[in-house]
This record gives sequence, C-alpha cells and structure tokens, in this order.
Amino acid sequence: MLEPICLTSPFFIQISLCEYELLVNSCCHVYTLAKVLKRLAISEDITILTSYNHTSIVKTFSGIDLTEQAFAKGKEFNVTEEPVSDLQSLSKILQRLENNPASTIIRGSLIKAQSCPVPRNKKTFIATPGQWCMIDIDSLAWKGAVSDQQAMVSYAIQ
Repeated sequence: MLEPICLTSPFFIQISLCEYELLVNSCCHVYTLAKVLKRLAISEDITILTSYNHTSIVKTFSGIDLTEQAFAKGKEFNVTEEPVSDLQSLSKILQRLENNPASTIIRGSLIKAQSCPVPRNKKTFIATPGQWCMIDIDSLAWKGAVSDQQAMVSYAIQ
C-alpha cells in the first residue's frame, strides 16, 4: 500500500501518491485538450489560387522608376486551401508563395466542391471573414528604397 503524501495547502486533503499522479496526469490532459481546442478555435483555411496555365498573375515592377510590368489577371484557376492557426503558419505560406507568380491568396472560399480549373467570380467563390487582412498599397506614395520593406510597411500603416 502506498503511503499518503501531505500537501501543505489548506485546499488539499491528504492523498496517496497514486492519486496525486492521477490528478497531475488529468490536469495535463485537460491542459492539452484546452490547447487543442484553442488551436481549433483560431484555425482557418486560406484559399490559394494558381493560374491553370501557370502564367504570372501578380504585379511586378522593374526599372529605376518601378514601371509596372504586364501580367494576366487569369481566367481559370486551380484551388487549394491550407490551414492557418497562427502567424507563423501564415508566414510559411506567404514565404512559399512569394516567388511563385502564378499563385495568389484570396479572401474567400469555394461556394461548393467543384473540379478544377474554376473561374474566379461570385458564382464560384464567396467572401470569407478571417482573422487576417490583405492591404493593397499599389498607390502608396513611397519615395524610399524598395528594398527597405520594413520602412515601407511602417510608412504604409501610418
């Protein structure tokens, strides 16, 4: 038989070591469950469109005067959704797509299951609220160095 241990807090009664281990184990499971539920609560899917013919669908700029280069808006897209649960997972997706001019993220999701490719229109997609936002700064009057992205973002949010 296990000897009881005595916890000094007035809120605890005398319990055996086995009961104590069971209590600690239960608390750990409750904490883990709470973390999982929290993750599920803030988890959402991000919709990624990729040009069906893999042409560039993003704006690019070049030259000293940063002239906008030609790009196609795209008519048909392959659609994927990826889960995002925190800033790090969103960052990983953005970094992966950063050098892929045939893909972009939209603030929406497919209305119903459809086979790819699909057109991008209101019959195919519905706006979906999320815990993130996209900010279009095409008309930002930025006079600094384009390579200084941290300063550019600071300027944009002022």
